[in-house]
Amino acid sequence: MHLIGYMSESRIPEDEIDQTLETIVSEAQLRNIADGITGILLLQQGHFIQLIEGYQTSVRDLTERIARDPRHGNMHVFLDQQVLNRTCPEWSMISINLDKKTSLDHILLEHIGDIQKRSMTVEANGFAHTLRDFLALPELSVELFG
Repeated sequence: MHLIGYMSESRIPEDEIDQTLETIVSEAQLRNIADGITGILLLQQGHFIQLIEGYQTSVRDLTERIARDPRHGNMHVFLDQQVLNRTCPEWSMISINLDKKTSLDHILLEHIGDIQKRSMTVEANGFAHTLRDFLALPELSVELFG
């Protein structure tokens, strides 16, 4: 199993975000099931953070397609490593628009993105489980699409 995490800037017009996220997720769910990929897409304050997991070739191919997608800009991969198990095996893909529900510390997301620049490493399973635990907090009510 392989896990890639990235951040990017959303190039989607604000008034089209909800519909575009629904389209992205519905298309991704079908393709990801066929490709054996699972993951989560978060959006906050014009930035995406996404975790993608699956077989290395499939995950890399998807990451390359996302990098060419005009809806994304300034993509920065902060996780790219082998993992023993999937973190979110039941999610062929979900998206959460955190702008609608709660605030995720943007400084924390930027810090995560800067980790690679400082030649530090993030243990993929630990990060993914921490993110999943954060999203499961009872006081955090999120809207799941798909």
